[in-house]
Amino acid sequence: MLTSVSSLISLATCNISSAISSEQLSLGRCWATFLVDGYSKRILALYLSFEPPSYRSCLMVIRICVKRFGRLPQTIITDNGKEFHSVYFKQLLAYYKCHHKYRPSGEPRYGSPVERVFGTTNTLWLHELQGNTQILKNNRQVTKSVNPIHQAVWTIGELYQSLETWAYSIYDNRLNSSLGLSPFQAYETGIQLGGIRESRRLEYDQTFLILTLPSPHSGDTRIVQPGRGVKVNHIYYWCQAFRNPEVEKTAVEVKIDPFNVSVAYCYVKGLWHECTSNHYPYLQGRTEKELQVISTDLRQRKRHQGQATVRSNTELMEYLQGAYQVEEKLLKQRLQALENQTVLNLIEGKQLSQNSLQVTHFNEIENHSEVLPNNADNDETLESYGEF
Repeated sequence: MLTSVSSLISLATCNISSAISSEQLSLGRCWATFLVDGYSKRILALYLSFEPPSYRSCLMVIRICVKRFGRLPQTIITDNGKEFHSVYFKQLLAYYKCHHKYRPSGEPRYGSPVERVFGTTNTLWLHELQGNTQILKNNRQVTKSVNPIHQAVWTIGELYQSLETWAYSIYDNRLNSSLGLSPFQAYETGIQLGGIRESRRLEYDQTFLILTLPSPHSGDTRIVQPGRGVKVNHIYYWCQAFRNPEVEKTAVEVKIDPFNVSVAYCYVKGLWHECTSNHYPYLQGRTEKELQVISTDLRQRKRHQGQATVRSNTELMEYLQGAYQVEEKLLKQRLQALENQTVLNLIEGKQLSQNSLQVTHFNEIENHSEVLPNNADNDETLESYGEF
C-alpha cells in the first residue's frame, strides 16, 4: 500500500497553510477497485478512493468500463462482500441484463485471476513508488528516516494517473505467462471469436449516469410535498416540475448522487429532472460519506449535551462550516472528499481547478435567502435528461 498526501488545492480550499508537518498532510491509504476480464486477464476498469469498498466503488468501475468499452460484461463474478449483496448493485446489473455470480465461500482459489492482478500490480508498480508501506511488515526495520509517512509525496490524483498508465498501457501490453499473449492480444482474439455483439452496446451519456445512481436507502420513491419538494435524508429537493398540480402529493422515483448531495434526480412524467437542495450553497461538493461522518459527530455532541437529536437542518448546515471543522477527524474527511473529487474529475476528462473545489463559508452566505419554489425572483433553470 501507499500513503497519500493532500494537494495544495485541497489545503487552500480548507484554508490550511501548506507549511505543516508530514503527519498532518498525510490522508492515509487509499483503496483500489479493479474490474478484470477472466478470459484475457485484462484490466477493464480501475478506481481509487480513500473510502473502503462500498457500493460507490462498484458504481465507479461500472461507469469507467462503459466509458472505455461502451458495454458491460455479460457475467460478473464477485466475492461475498457486503457491497455486492446490496439491492442497488443487484438492480443495476439486472437492468443491464448482466448475470451476477458469487464465488464459493471459503474457496480463495476461485479468486485467483483478480488476486494475481493485484499481486502483479503491487510487485511491478506499487513497490517501486516512494512512500510505499512494504517496510511496515517488519516494524523493527522502520526508523524515522525511512518511515513511509515522512516519505509520502503522492497525491491520490497523481497516483491514479500513474496507475492508469501502468494498467492500460504497460500491463495491457505485457506478456502474460499463462496466456502466451498480452492481455490486449488475448482480448482482441476473444472479440474475433465471439463477435462484437453490438446489441449489448451502451452509450455513456447523462441518462446512463442517472440510471447508475443509487436510490435512497429507505425506498425508491418519495412523496412530492406542495411548496417543498421531495425529502431525502432530512433534506428537501425542488425542481420546477413539482409546480404542476398533478404532480403534487404523488410518489416519484428518486436517485441521489453520493458524490454531491446538493442535487438529486426525480423521474416525473417520463423525464428525469435535476432537483436542487434548499441548502445548496452549503452542500455543494459535499459527499454522502462526509455528511454521514459529520451528522454522526454532531449527534454525539448533542447527546453529551443532553439533547436527543439535531433540531433542524439549519443547525447541521452551520455545523458544516463551523469551528469544529478544524478538528482532525472532520478536517481529514473533508480533505479526503476533495481528493476523491480529483479522481472523479480525471475520470471525466476534466482538469482540476481551484474554482471547482471552492467551498463557500457559512459566514459569507449567512444573509443568503433560500431558493423557495414560490419566489418568482429565484426561478431555477432546470434540465430534463431523456426518457427512461
